[in-house]
Amino acid sequence: RQMCIRDRDTDTAIEVCKDSKKLECALLLAKKAGNVDQQLRILIEDEKNYKEALSIIENNMSFENKITYLRRFGPQLIKELSEETYLAIERVGEELIRKRSEDAKSVTKYNQQFRSLKEIFVDNKELNKRFLDFQVNKDPNCEKEVFHGLIEWHLQDYFNAQKNEEEQKAGAEVRHDGSSLAEIKKKQLITLIETYKDRYDKKHVLMLLEMYQVSEGVRILCEMLMLFSMMLNASL
Repeated sequence: RQMCIRDRDTDTAIEVCKDSKKLECALLLAKKAGNVDQQLRILIEDEKNYKEALSIIENNMSFENKITYLRRFGPQLIKELSEETYLAIERVGEELIRKRSEDAKSVTKYNQQFRSLKEIFVDNKELNKRFLDFQVNKDPNCEKEVFHGLIEWHLQDYFNAQKNEEEQKAGAEVRHDGSSLAEIKKKQLITLIETYKDRYDKKHVLMLLEMYQVSEGVRILCEMLMLFSMMLNASL
């Protein structure tokens, strides 16, 4: 009970310091009390010292707490310190891959932690896609859903490039090798589904390819699944 009262007193004192714009005093009180949550809130929300906040998360915390505080403050840090925060999250991902390879009994837990890291990028399409790419390339045991997510991003990129070129036929962007942006996006997609053909749910990906009307991809998946009549339709 005494500890609870002291915690409340410290929190009150911190708020008084913040209201009086005495942020150094508030930060010192939070540090002395070992209140990491308050330290980070002061650094991020009041002092705008994003680098210091990220450094505390990366260097002064246990692995589990790193994930907890990256989930809590990561979305805001991404907005203010995009590249540094992304790389910090990627380093946690690398540690997750190592830990999971050493502890087969905790695979489910580590997969859940990976999913929670991905949620940090929910409002940032490019970093979301980059993190999926990182998982696919670095994690030999990543979940099928990771591949589904990355394939869908590639499908959206191809669809958008194709749509833009149809709207601007005369001014469609053409690369030095004569290929359009849409063709390049489709090639990247096809390379992905061929390279990692044993690591995703083929029926699910076939459904996505049909939905986006990528006939070449449909034909390739039909061949993998030995759906020959459907493959013939895709070729027509």
